[in-house]
Amino acid sequence: MLPQYLLPKLESNSLPTKYELGIDVSPQPDSDLVSYFRFLIGMMCWMVNLGCIDVVVEFSLILPHLALPR
Repeated sequence: MLPQYLLPKLESNSLPTKYELGIDVSPQPDSDLVSYFRFLIGMMCWMVNLGCIDVVVEFSLILPHLALPR
């Protein structure tokens, strides 16, 4: 096999190795704010379904926060 196509033997890891998961201690918003947030998510869902594909990335970033918005 040609030398330019060989895989490197070992590379150093540039990512931190001592990662600790943090706990979210931010307060929960009131129920009116949560229902408004869910209303906006529903509107974005309809926009994506109707063909506004330019908001798909933003919609996919917000969607995981639907269960517990903060």
